[in-house]
Amino acid sequence: MRIAHLALSCFYLDDMLYQENALVRAHVEAGHEVEVLASTLVLGPDRRVTYGTAGKYMGSDGAMVTRVPYRRIGPAALQQKIRAYRGVRQFLDRFAPDLIVFHGVTAWEIRTAAKFVRDHPNTELRFDAHEHASNSGQTFVSRRVLHEGFYGPVLRSAIASDQEILCISTEVQDYVADVYRIDRQNLTFFPLGGFLPDDDEYEERRARFRLKHGISSDRLVIAQVGKMEPRKRLFDGLDAFSSNPDLEADLLIGGSFTDDIRDAAMERIDADDRIRFVGWLNSEDVLDLLCGIDIYLQPGSQSATMQQALCCRCAVIIADTSAHLPFIDGNGWLVGSQDDVRRVLQDLERDGSNLAVMKSNSQRVAKALLDYRRMAEELVDTGSVSSMRTKL
Repeated sequence: MRIAHLALSCFYLDDMLYQENALVRAHVEAGHEVEVLASTLVLGPDRRVTYGTAGKYMGSDGAMVTRVPYRRIGPAALQQKIRAYRGVRQFLDRFAPDLIVFHGVTAWEIRTAAKFVRDHPNTELRFDAHEHASNSGQTFVSRRVLHEGFYGPVLRSAIASDQEILCISTEVQDYVADVYRIDRQNLTFFPLGGFLPDDDEYEERRARFRLKHGISSDRLVIAQVGKMEPRKRLFDGLDAFSSNPDLEADLLIGGSFTDDIRDAAMERIDADDRIRFVGWLNSEDVLDLLCGIDIYLQPGSQSATMQQALCCRCAVIIADTSAHLPFIDGNGWLVGSQDDVRRVLQDLERDGSNLAVMKSNSQRVAKALLDYRRMAEELVDTGSVSSMRTKL
């Protein structure tokens, strides 16, 4: 099957573990002919998202990537919001996909993809939505004018009455229904997922990580990973951990810090010998770390790394939000404050005997909900994804 992944509402970055990367990689591994059409947003040398150049190259996920520029509509700031691109229809006409997966629902080019499918009825079109109240329409003007007044009508004009939209969280389902005014019966829960290592790969990655960092096989290890900014509530974990000096464990922090928290974060890390900053991690490093640790910590806003942590058999300490409820089933703790994190760590200090059961439960949850290879197959199968997922 010829599959086109269109990352025009969002960015597509090489060497990452985002959903767009994972589904492309899974489709390539399954033997499909896959190409990616993306904006020119890339990672710069400083690991910050910036604009690169248009062009075509072989991407790190094994698919050919074509990057296209914005259409020249008004000033650059307006172009970045409208997300109309040059060459989209030409790409689709040349590649002639059997399936289009359109990532995100906030781009003018949704209409181009829909028009192509109307002209080619044998081509399937899947949308996934990532937009929710915490990352979209943060101001009154943005919500009312851009999201309700522009993206919503564009989306409604492009989709069929029975078009299924795949939502990565329950919060996204609420946002798409309330802001874009899409009927809830058209919205399917299709969460961010991960790749599940088999037993041999898991043990290999775990041993390699612990050897690299000088961690004994029986040492309890907790980690928080990602781009750390205030909403991640990094200090909740750091301060709660340091307030339990008798806990025989290591806390690893991976990723990067925004400027407003960097100094305070490093001061806390340097003050406790059990806490280590392991720096920026590429996708393979992240998988090694998640297999190498025991508990994944995420007391703040959502991160796709949490789902991958479940796939790597980590117990989790995560924020008590409705979006996280589907992923908790005897495999961790929901926390709402720094005191909650502190109490969890105190319980671990007294009795960590249930940890092995929790890690096994995380693997079970991941197999049921989060396996990107199976999710990629669901996108390819004819019929609705919702009907396939109800059979799980």
